[in-house]
Amino acid sequence: MGKQYTNYTLQVALPERNVSHVVSLSGSSTLEELHHLIQDAFEFADDHLYGFFMDNRPYSEDAYYAPSDEEERCADQVTLDELSLKPGGDFLYIFDFGCDWTFTIHVQRIERVDRKPIPTILESRGQNPSQYEEEIDFDNMEIYTIRSSAQPLTASLMNFYKEDLKDLCKLYCVKSKAAWNKTQLVEALIHSWTQDPESMLRVYSQDEIAYLLDIWEAGESTQMEANVGTLLRFQEQGLLEMELDGERVGIQYCEQGKALFQSYFKSCEGEAKRNWYAEIETLTMGYMWCYGILEEDLLFSKVRQYMKTELDTAQFQLFLWQRYLWEDSMHRYIDPDSGTTFISFVENEELDEAILEERAQHPVAYREFSKKEVLDYYYTAGIGSLDLMQEFYQFMEESVFHHEEEAHAFVVLTIGMLKGGAALPDIVEAIVPPAAEIGTKKRKQTIHFLQNLCASLPDYRYKGYTPNEIRLLESNLQVICGGQAGKKK
Repeated sequence: MGKQYTNYTLQVALPERNVSHVVSLSGSSTLEELHHLIQDAFEFADDHLYGFFMDNRPYSEDAYYAPSDEEERCADQVTLDELSLKPGGDFLYIFDFGCDWTFTIHVQRIERVDRKPIPTILESRGQNPSQYEEEIDFDNMEIYTIRSSAQPLTASLMNFYKEDLKDLCKLYCVKSKAAWNKTQLVEALIHSWTQDPESMLRVYSQDEIAYLLDIWEAGESTQMEANVGTLLRFQEQGLLEMELDGERVGIQYCEQGKALFQSYFKSCEGEAKRNWYAEIETLTMGYMWCYGILEEDLLFSKVRQYMKTELDTAQFQLFLWQRYLWEDSMHRYIDPDSGTTFISFVENEELDEAILEERAQHPVAYREFSKKEVLDYYYTAGIGSLDLMQEFYQFMEESVFHHEEEAHAFVVLTIGMLKGGAALPDIVEAIVPPAAEIGTKKRKQTIHFLQNLCASLPDYRYKGYTPNEIRLLESNLQVICGGQAGKKK
């Protein structure tokens, strides 16, 4: 009697779409081969991650995922014969963890045959759904020049650590589950950015923002490839040469910022608080414009984690009112008592009575800006500029930290405090743990890292100010920094 083989007959269905295919393949076939057969049957592009869930429960632990360096149970490492499948049994196949195409797989028959079976589609019922609701005609996108980068976004994200992907999900407010593995986290991020592309605007360059806005407003979208860095910003995309119309972006950000700080203020009521202008100014600006964090709980926890003082609700309300109110015109005012810079937007240029009174008392500290000037200020001197990010990557080479995220947090805080007027000794005192916690050697290395960083950065504190404003700012920053401000060490 010759050698016999096992033949599996499986029904693969999308119940909600009333479509199914019956396929057959050898018991020596891997789950990855089954994945390819299903992709062929349903005419999908095979361009996303996937998983098989053998207990018929989505995202359970009894799963095999697309091949990956970090996955212990990979679909290309297990055959059907090794799975102890039985006729009448069911399991799940989920493709594209963002869209969650969930296929039910029913084991119809398992039989012994004389010839080795080849993967075959035996029967089809119903019409295959379109993998993407709208097909994009890239040939007609003549006005755009897209230059593909080295790696697809998905593949690049797979190079991240799992914990980094979890942090990115929090950063972009992407819902995820604690039990999710790396492939699931990647697909969730990709799906979120596809559905809400504006959530990534905070890590794009000016040209990229303009390009993407034009595409989105035209009702189009495109699948871009990119080399992904720590901040997940697209690099060297070659998007095209056009001027930035950033007003829409700026207004959107400030509306988000206003809502965020209103929620933050409510969460702080009832606490014992004192003056905290320097901390909230530096830390919040750092996290919002360098990290891109706008989600309330995450920002609140990060600010509270690093703050060395409690909060004052009355001063916070004033801060919120003066810095984050966007209407028709913008005015900057430097508080002569604290040296803090306030920005306010007042409808129809009718300033509030309190602002008018302060303006009369301190005329040299006050001047008007157009919205365009403010947006230019944010883009050129703001904490989220690409030039600054390049400085960050340069100094990552000298980092003494275990993870890029840890070093990034130090950079965010350092830049935020520099913008608030703090000098290096103040920054060291605020964010570098004592030697008793991290050891003398690492503390010295960390301080050296901060010294290099501070020396390399442009002077963000005074960009966009008049000479009179700078003098007033320097003369009053001692309130914040105890006499050390105004001199970058």
